[in-house]
Amino acid sequence: NVIDSKTKRKINFYDNKPEFEIKVKIVADIAEISGGVSEALSRDQLTSIKTEAENYISERITETRKKLYENYESDACGLGRLIYICEKDFYRENEKNIDSVMQNSIFEVDVDLKIRRVGHEFIELL
Repeated sequence: NVIDSKTKRKINFYDNKPEFEIKVKIVADIAEISGGVSEALSRDQLTSIKTEAENYISERITETRKKLYENYESDACGLGRLIYICEKDFYRENEKNIDSVMQNSIFEVDVDLKIRRVGHEFIELL
């Protein structure tokens, strides 16, 4: 269960091409397991779950953004607006082909997942 999440978006330009950095911080609980933490999940298993979840979330964000641009020319993430706010001159110069600029931009996603507790046990691990 996701308890809290925060997303930060940042833009940089390399070779006149936008590079978006999306940082997602998530606090989550593993709601149910049988037995206690020590019986059911080792620290290595929790670390593995954390890594798998971070990768899965990152892939889904990247895939969703790509499909929205390719299939619907939609900027549901508001990244075009971020260009407009941060780099007005670049936006004005490329306004007529902004969809192409957005589709060809670099898009990096960094997910940081903290597992707050497993079942009813609070943990300090992840």
